[in-house]
Amino acid sequence: MTPPSGRTLNREPQPPIGVISALVGGFETVNKQLLLALLPLLLDLFLWLGPQLSIKPLADDAGRQLQEMAAGAPTDSLAAQLAGQWQQIGTQADGVNLFGLLSTAPLGLPSVMARRIAVVDATHVLGVWGVTNGLVYVFLLVVLPVLGVFAGALYFGGIAQQVRDGRIDWLALAGRVWLDWAQLLGFGLAALLVTLLLGVPAVALALLLTALNQVIGSAALALAFSLVFWLMVFGVFGPHGITLSKRNLFAAIWDSLRLVRVSLAPTVGLVTAVILLYFGLGAIWTLAPVNSWLNVIGIAAHAVVSTALVAATFVYYQDRVRWWRETLATRMARLRA
Repeated sequence: MTPPSGRTLNREPQPPIGVISALVGGFETVNKQLLLALLPLLLDLFLWLGPQLSIKPLADDAGRQLQEMAAGAPTDSLAAQLAGQWQQIGTQADGVNLFGLLSTAPLGLPSVMARRIAVVDATHVLGVWGVTNGLVYVFLLVVLPVLGVFAGALYFGGIAQQVRDGRIDWLALAGRVWLDWAQLLGFGLAALLVTLLLGVPAVALALLLTALNQVIGSAALALAFSLVFWLMVFGVFGPHGITLSKRNLFAAIWDSLRLVRVSLAPTVGLVTAVILLYFGLGAIWTLAPVNSWLNVIGIAAHAVVSTALVAATFVYYQDRVRWWRETLATRMARLRA
């Protein structure tokens, strides 16, 4: 992110837009191109009406093995306790649909149906597909999120084009999506690694302090979650740099860190507003029973609103980059004067 060479600004840069203007811009973007909401709409319809990829057979098999181990063991043994707890886990497995891993938000498609645990067999018109092999289960745990990030690359790429160019170039999107996919996967792995290296030790220390002193432990746990939140905030514009500014992975992360540093307060406000609106309105989209056709309304509304919220972050990022470049160019021009 360097200012254009040879450019001299004789006036102060136009102030950047705020949170409200960014949200309005996001909704205007989707209103101009409703196709942007198509991918999350299709994903939720698939999760609702498509087949359920269930781990119930695998969980039942593991439960039977634990029951056999606990058959001749004392009631207070570890095997007996695990067998008793596994019954509850097996019951919860009824509501698991591994296809929900295709929703990799915030690094992919948002989904309202992926969060709905209750399962009604009538909604899965293609039935329930059971996973019976542990290796297949592990394979799906890896492959489905990777495919979800690919869908996210298409999704972000379309939003980026609409925000940047005012239209979607499908050929350019198809040619660019592979590079964006690879870089978004790299970004996700980097975010996971940083979270594990910093967040896990912090949470573990907080839990240890909780065992010693409840008050100190609670304060430490709050600080640990604050650390994870700030990591998320400073890296929030990595995908935007990759898809909108066409930066490589490391440049996009560096740009996000620098941009948030100079716009910390409004960025925190935007992230907070997007999270509150997304989950707050999500409670409305899920009011209808899972087996009711009224879910179509909730799914469609969620697809449009969540896409508008994502687009708002792109509108905000683009304008902040513009303001940052103009500010740097103005300072350089004054130094040369």
